[in-house]
Amino acid sequence: MPVDDYGDRFSLAEDELGGNAQRFSARIRSITIQEGDPIQLPTPGLTLIVGGNNAGKSTLLRQMHARLTAGWSKQLRTDPALLRDQDLVVSGSLADAYAWLAANSHASKDGFQRNSVNVAPAGLNLVWSQSLRSGQLEALGQAITLAPNARSRFGAVLPAERRPDVALPPATALHYLEDDPDLMSELDEYTREIFGTGLTLDPLSGKLMIRFGKVDIDAPPVDAVTLAYKEAITRLTTLEHQGDGIGSALGLLIPLVAGRNPIAFIDEPEAFLHPPQAFKLGRTVAAIARRHGSQIVVATHDRNFVAGALSATDVQLAVVRLDRAGESTRGHVVEPMRLRDVWSSAILRHSNVLDGLFHRAVVVAENERDCVFYSAALEAVEDLPAGFLPSDVLFVAAHGKAGIPEVARILSAAHVPVVAVADLDVVREVDGLRKIVEAVGGQWSEEIENSIRPATAEFRVARKTLTRGQILAAIETVLRDDSGAPYDSKSRKDVASALAVESPWVALKKHGMSAFRSDRPAADRLVSALSTEGVVVVEAGELESFAPSLGVAKGRSWLPSALDAGAHRAPLAQSFVQGLVAAILNRESRLQVR
Repeated sequence: MPVDDYGDRFSLAEDELGGNAQRFSARIRSITIQEGDPIQLPTPGLTLIVGGNNAGKSTLLRQMHARLTAGWSKQLRTDPALLRDQDLVVSGSLADAYAWLAANSHASKDGFQRNSVNVAPAGLNLVWSQSLRSGQLEALGQAITLAPNARSRFGAVLPAERRPDVALPPATALHYLEDDPDLMSELDEYTREIFGTGLTLDPLSGKLMIRFGKVDIDAPPVDAVTLAYKEAITRLTTLEHQGDGIGSALGLLIPLVAGRNPIAFIDEPEAFLHPPQAFKLGRTVAAIARRHGSQIVVATHDRNFVAGALSATDVQLAVVRLDRAGESTRGHVVEPMRLRDVWSSAILRHSNVLDGLFHRAVVVAENERDCVFYSAALEAVEDLPAGFLPSDVLFVAAHGKAGIPEVARILSAAHVPVVAVADLDVVREVDGLRKIVEAVGGQWSEEIENSIRPATAEFRVARKTLTRGQILAAIETVLRDDSGAPYDSKSRKDVASALAVESPWVALKKHGMSAFRSDRPAADRLVSALSTEGVVVVEAGELESFAPSLGVAKGRSWLPSALDAGAHRAPLAQSFVQGLVAAILNRESRLQVR
């Protein structure tokens, strides 16, 4: 129960009394990561920390929590030192802080008891006078924050000892749920949303525990428990005996709901969950931030959790992507609305675009077959630059050249190094090519501008018009044999093929760079300049050119046949993906300079 007599109980001074609990708050206004600029965090709201493997997501989260809970005189030493500064804003007076603790804590013999932390008046006074500026709140910081990790969460679902006297203050999260039916109802609501099944707080067993599921009969009065109700309760499995996914998710939600902490740090919330459940958990955590006015900071490497959080449009959201180069880590603010653009496109919504947030770089290709072949070729490279792994690169299909800018623009806005790969005939549409260059974060350079027209001039000629006589002769050639046969689909296809006038641009796909005959030096300059700006063209012409003698036509059968034949390990493909890696490293270095 709230502490009503805290003034007398702790012999507080006059200026420590008469506060207003509503005026007290503690929020992290901004963080500074190494040498970067301050990054604003929503207060309240949800902040997502994303980035590739070993970028420092979990480390940053631990350092943020450690600074908040450190003693006022403690010299913080961190290795690696990601968090250079953390701007904590504490609102209200010391009297307001006492009022807030009195309203949200329980009394111990020498202080305020909250979330198993004792805040002694002497310690609170010392923090208030010495360390508010540094943001090191010691016991007060521990009382207002929550920081579960993937391992510790399983402890939250274990049964708790019942209090020997019901008048005693809560000592565990389950005690808070026992005391407040509204909190238990809220937890039940979230569990139904994620797992499709509610929860029951067991009122009968020797230990306080939560069971998975709902009793199908009405609960009797507490002093008249029936055998039928007892049997119904025991048929429900306890949380500790559920699977790891349920245990991990509920191990997060129980303290998050029960503690109603102003600030929470959550590492890998999606652990052990299937994709649809991770999505729903992301939406649920966002809902908790809005419902309780909390500031929640999450380190995640799961696109489904991110997607769920993005789907909650009624909460303030920030996305921070960490990018690590050697010993240097930078934090980049990602505009959530750019990521939410994914949901406006049915194709992107069901793609792996958001996975790009967790990779070192992304290669956007025309279609899925390109992605698979180039990924296989990259895995086969034996001599990659130091520290570069094939798994660092995500290949994303854009479903055609026209789709490349949309995908690339979203990822570039998230400060992900992006390189586009396209067949050689991408140089045909100048405006479309320019959109691709700019979408990956490149510049339409003077060299591109000066090279593209002379390089492609020979292909920009009008197609030759056929005469009526030529058309008649072509049809007669196709149909003269077996003139009595039915005019079927094959006949129509043969006639259409005979009448077709091949576009000059077809030569680029058929013959690759050798098709440039009029001004080959300009073509070479163009291809080189495009690669510098993040657009790598297939100099051999098109994907199928990597296995020209395979004997399999374009289509579904080409890719498995090419991989079975080892075309991805052949010198032509290996040279291509090495050029792709060089373009990725160039994009990385240019982003770091910015």
